[in-house]
Amino acid sequence: MIAPDHAKDFSEKLRGLLRGGANKDRTKLVQHLLARGVPQSAVEQRADDVIACIGQEGLQEVYKSLEPWAKLKQLINNRMRLVSPTELKMSKQKPRSLEDDPWLKSDPWSEAVSSGDKRKQDDGPLDIELIPGTFIDISHTPVPIISALRTGGHGVTFSSLQEVEAFASLGWLVQFGNTKIGVSQAKHQITAEDNQVAIISCELRKEYIDDWSVVVNNPMRYIHNHIDNLQGVISSWSKRWYSGNKQVQAKEASTWHAFMKLPRDALSKVLPQSGKDGIFFTPKDGPSTSSSGEYRVVWTHTADIVHAMTVMRAYPSAQGLVRGRNSLGIRVTAKEYSSIRQKLEPSWTASGIKTDIPIMAKWSIAPIPPSMDKLSLQKILDQMSWEATPLRQVNHNTWLIGSSSSDAPPH
Repeated sequence: MIAPDHAKDFSEKLRGLLRGGANKDRTKLVQHLLARGVPQSAVEQRADDVIACIGQEGLQEVYKSLEPWAKLKQLINNRMRLVSPTELKMSKQKPRSLEDDPWLKSDPWSEAVSSGDKRKQDDGPLDIELIPGTFIDISHTPVPIISALRTGGHGVTFSSLQEVEAFASLGWLVQFGNTKIGVSQAKHQITAEDNQVAIISCELRKEYIDDWSVVVNNPMRYIHNHIDNLQGVISSWSKRWYSGNKQVQAKEASTWHAFMKLPRDALSKVLPQSGKDGIFFTPKDGPSTSSSGEYRVVWTHTADIVHAMTVMRAYPSAQGLVRGRNSLGIRVTAKEYSSIRQKLEPSWTASGIKTDIPIMAKWSIAPIPPSMDKLSLQKILDQMSWEATPLRQVNHNTWLIGSSSSDAPPH
């Protein structure tokens, strides 16, 4: 209990932070492009091109990442060059700058520390009160809200660490009691139905289309005229034109990209048509923008679409063609990957790597000894009884692992 003559009022002080920072993120981008070798005369336009490519949301995502440059390259995904070879070569010939490294100024940890220091200097803290009825006891009776920790008080209150330390340092005793309390449920319980939809990306490539002007006039009409079972498309968005890796106007473009939402039962009818008349589809993994882990790609090592189509027809279960950077590939379900690839490449073997499991979740695992390779890491995963496979090495001691379940790894 607190002695009556030592009772005092307490209040919790919270300070609100407003979201924003788009201009700040652009400034960071300009600094980082300069640091990477983009000349001053071109950096403003390059920054605009990057933002046009990944959008403001993508730019914010970059600077929330612990590795901004790696995240930026991931989002760009070879659609444009951040720094040209000539610019990179010229930057290496420049004397080393003695100025502060903008990357160190912009990493999330430093940002958090600096923003915390600024908040300490702010005046006019925002006072907040708990809403009565938020907390209930085991009998579902609302627990009263008290404004401060005080003698004989019963209820719930906020107290800062500094305020509580005042009691501990003076040797006072606070009796917290043994009443169990919880948070009352929301008054409005909302249940959203799963509409059983699938998300796919769509790409039209000029190199495989006879009359590109038809696409320029109306790309969606072109798709509907050449692909069956698309009548049920629910919506489409993020429609953009590109020339190489740069976003451009329609007349200058060599590719067109968009996302589509369609009924899930239509996916099995649409995917096998990927590659037809220069139209390529990629199934997406739920709410994310990454490719679905249910499929894998067997590369044909050719960009000749007639040859690739002929090879694909030999496998009735194939789920269409995929256009890679330099060649076309055949999309297959994960469980068929090894058998189909061995038929196309008789000399290929899985070499002990689990290549036929669907990738439903990805994990970064570290530290991994630098001496380990894919096979030795696969053996460790097998010893853990984890249905997972190594995907790629991220850095000297970190690997990206794909598992067949989104459940946490076994302990």
